[in-house]
Amino acid sequence: MNIKEMWKIRKIFRYIVPYRKTLLFIIAGFLAGQICMLFLPNLMSDIVDVGIRQSGIENAFPEAMSKQTYMLLSNFMKEEERSITDRLYTILDFTGQIDEKEESGNSEAVKNKYPKAKDKILYVLRDDFYDSKKNSKDLNEVFLACISRLFKQLNAKGLSQEIVYKNNSDFQVELESIYNLISDFENISAEELKELDKQDLMNFDPHQAAAALNKQICMEMGTDIFKIQRNYIIKVGLIMLSVTIISLAINILESYFLAKMSSGVIMNLRKDVFYKVESFSQKEFDKITVSSLITRTINDVDQMKETIMSGTLIFIPPVMLGGGIIMAINKCASLSWTILLGAVISSIVIFVVLMMVLPKMELMQQILDKFNLIIKERLSGIMVTNTFGNAKWEENRFDHINKELSGIVSYVNKLVLRVSPFLIVTMNFLSLLIIWLGSKQIAQSKMQVGDLMAFVQYSSMVIGAFLTLVMMLFSIPHALISINRILEVLDLEVSVKDSQECKNFEENFRGELCFKNVSFTYGNKENMVLKNINFSAQRGQVVSIIGATGSGKSALASLIPRFYDVTEGEILIDQINIKHISQEELRKKITYVPQKSVLFSGDVEYNLRYGNLEASKEKVAECMEICCITDFLDSDKDSRMKREVSQEGKDFSGGQRQKICIARALLRDTPIYIFDDSFSSMDFLTDFEIRKNMSKITRNSLVILISQRVCTVMNSDKIIVLDKGEILAQGTHEELLRTCSIYKEIATSQVAEEINI
Repeated sequence: MNIKEMWKIRKIFRYIVPYRKTLLFIIAGFLAGQICMLFLPNLMSDIVDVGIRQSGIENAFPEAMSKQTYMLLSNFMKEEERSITDRLYTILDFTGQIDEKEESGNSEAVKNKYPKAKDKILYVLRDDFYDSKKNSKDLNEVFLACISRLFKQLNAKGLSQEIVYKNNSDFQVELESIYNLISDFENISAEELKELDKQDLMNFDPHQAAAALNKQICMEMGTDIFKIQRNYIIKVGLIMLSVTIISLAINILESYFLAKMSSGVIMNLRKDVFYKVESFSQKEFDKITVSSLITRTINDVDQMKETIMSGTLIFIPPVMLGGGIIMAINKCASLSWTILLGAVISSIVIFVVLMMVLPKMELMQQILDKFNLIIKERLSGIMVTNTFGNAKWEENRFDHINKELSGIVSYVNKLVLRVSPFLIVTMNFLSLLIIWLGSKQIAQSKMQVGDLMAFVQYSSMVIGAFLTLVMMLFSIPHALISINRILEVLDLEVSVKDSQECKNFEENFRGELCFKNVSFTYGNKENMVLKNINFSAQRGQVVSIIGATGSGKSALASLIPRFYDVTEGEILIDQINIKHISQEELRKKITYVPQKSVLFSGDVEYNLRYGNLEASKEKVAECMEICCITDFLDSDKDSRMKREVSQEGKDFSGGQRQKICIARALLRDTPIYIFDDSFSSMDFLTDFEIRKNMSKITRNSLVILISQRVCTVMNSDKIIVLDKGEILAQGTHEELLRTCSIYKEIATSQVAEEINI
């Protein structure tokens, strides 16, 4: 598909414009749902790291601590850090050593919350502490820094193994042992603190170290650690449940509105395709076959629905790629190269497979068209095939194209289906690599277990985005082909159009038909079907056209109701060029009975009233009598009208179908009738009887009869003899027998008694 065709595809978006608000809601909902999914690994990480490993202790700073704890930690604080701590904590004295004015108003609540603090001097967070998020951030940084320095100092003095018990990166702190060292830490200078900041906290994660110390502080104060842990896990679990429910609700609403939007778009698209097809002249039907139009109206439009339904997938790759990478880097920047490695490998695989598959997909569509053509020919011509005994030849022909189609479909599917397993294997190996490298970082306390679990999930999301990208990239070619086929119908220029300034017939419609120098061709002008046709006909006349097969009789008849437009010359009705009359107005005056009898599934009454929906029962009965329809239907009037008609009227013979079609035409009662070889399947006697009877209705109309039977046309007011698209002669039956040798040859080749030569 070239750039020009791709540019044409923009036209399809005009069907989405009426649903732009719904589309914006779907996009917003989709983005919200994906963002919710991106937060779930983070919440899971919090449950593992904070809820389980840190016993639900979220912050590095304690809400309340004893004076002894404060003295210990303040030794490792710089001046500015100590000032922040003093500003954010208030002192509560339960010993009576400090003035009562220092006590906070919530001292009773503090006593209840910290049962073991009744005889201590406490440092408690101020009541307005949580009014600003900056307070929590600043205090976290202070305590992370001072606790890190404490553990570094213990490690430098070789005391960490005695005071800290470590088991699989979880550790407990002997708080009393650290208190015993307070006097050793009192004289640490600012320079020593700077030196401690430069050292690495070997085998200790600062957050875990702070949480371990904070846990011991809480236990010292009599806090129920298990309650804190349980409450935290329940809180984060409820948040995860809420996020999941919100994501589920968004997905349900998104699916509902997406289905509603896609159905509306497809309804409008199919309606426009159908209306466009209805405006086609016969020339457009010759260019795009009926079977192809059916396929385009149903299958190709349905493919558009699938494309729209999966259209929201276009947002998955950018959201998951961008969001997943950002969240993964936030968890562990040092392992982010592993995701980049997986993305590069996935991109290379997708690119290579696309380069191999796309040319084959276009070829596959071409072979599929040939396959459908052979199937259509085989099924429609099954009687001919069986008659000539060529079933084996047709089977070999089908096998050849079937194997060719099967081979290329197999090739494409093998490549496409191998991409997903390869990406899944890549994702699993990537997860193993991340776990292997992450476990080393966990052992070195550079990473937490929950962060590693979240990182693995984010890496899976990134590779999953590539899987979605694969689905989209391989569905796009089919969608583009279907869109192009639909646009080919919608953009097809109709050859027979109404004039911009249409004229109307006068109320006193005379029905005078005149061909002036009319020539016509289906294609190139070198292959003229009709050449320089000139004749006229008046209302009340019966004008017949006769000629050998391929002489242009049906082509001439199809020009009058403008199924085709003339190539040269003009056709006049009441001295008005029919090109200057609207097709609707023109066809109100003309009834055309085609060479092939067309019946619709339903009943006999429905097929008859198709010519005139408002016709009275008496009129319908009269037309049935004229066309001898009652001869092959039930005698009961009600049951005969309700006689079921199968698809294409296959439960009737050819002559019976022609009778119903003629009766349907007579119900219209128009000034001009055209019968295009509409009596060919009847016997001579029935042909004569129906033409005689229908003169009751058509005596004031212009009747144009096209036939190869001389007995059908011999009583006409004028007979036109066509040969190779040209008029050889015009006149009555007797005149042509004398003056036209070809007409005489046709007449003498038929039964002399029947044509009364």
